[in-house]
Amino acid sequence: MPRCRHCKKEAIVFKHWFWMCKEHFLTYYLNRVKRVLDKFDLKDKRLLVAVSWGKDSQALLDVMAELKPHYGYYLEWLFIKLWVGDACSIQSGFGVVDEEIGRGFNKFCRSAYESIMEIANKHSIKISVVDLEREYGHSVPELAAKWWKACSVCGTSKRYVMNRFARENNFDIILTWHNLTDLVIFANLNIVASKYDEVLNVASYWLPWNKDLKLVGKLKPQFRLEEEDNELYCSLKWINYVSSSISCPLNDKKSTHNIFETYVKDLEKKYNYSYHFMKSLRKTLNFDNLVSKWEAKFCKKCWYLTNSSDGICRFCKIMNFKNEKISPKTRLW
Repeated sequence: MPRCRHCKKEAIVFKHWFWMCKEHFLTYYLNRVKRVLDKFDLKDKRLLVAVSWGKDSQALLDVMAELKPHYGYYLEWLFIKLWVGDACSIQSGFGVVDEEIGRGFNKFCRSAYESIMEIANKHSIKISVVDLEREYGHSVPELAAKWWKACSVCGTSKRYVMNRFARENNFDIILTWHNLTDLVIFANLNIVASKYDEVLNVASYWLPWNKDLKLVGKLKPQFRLEEEDNELYCSLKWINYVSSSISCPLNDKKSTHNIFETYVKDLEKKYNYSYHFMKSLRKTLNFDNLVSKWEAKFCKKCWYLTNSSDGICRFCKIMNFKNEKISPKTRLW
């Protein structure tokens, strides 16, 4: 029977060449998060946790609530409602989503929302909800019914909404749930696509504020933790979560992301791949400038940053906004 390196109790996990018991794994987890947070002065800062539904997001909510007294920050959570009303079949000007898929997606999202509210009630921390359909006119299943890939629509919508919400509600930092395994997958995808500026951003745990570009700073507290760490943390803390890779009816199992995810996880089991890959990557990259060098310009419709040649950001194209310009002073919340 393996024993914990620190206290000789029965061990439950093997990390970085050492066995650990439950108590020392939780200490290890907290210390990994604190190694990132300690690099910043967070006292009295307004932090927004962008909530998803999976284990990474749930673990981040719990650990940030636990560390709140230690750092003295203000913490609020943001949940983006992606589904459409209570309808089973989803019809719109874009197309029709199969009734079974529509019902499954709604059920999946409601289950995720309920699990998030459990933690919100447990820690008594405010949670804000942005309804994508009500605020912008379309839900993810509606948009996926035409030609946009569901995962792409979902990711684009979340990134846009959380940045805009944070900026217009005076938050200092957005905390995202990206773990080391996720970041290595994204790095590999961007290397294959020759998007080297994106590789630079992925390999950093901090993307700085840029008021001129309307970009709120983003911090990845789980940068030094792997996916299996978050899964074990949720299990040990009895945290319910919903797995999007398994449960989401719109998830494309044959997508390039899923192919790379399988590849990285297989290597992870044999060679501790994520840790060594990120360590080597960070040694070779220059982090002096984390903002891409393309010419900064703002969307003609929403007045937020875009690199599109026609001056309309991807989110506005997805949402198919009307031709009228949206005033920079217009608040959508």
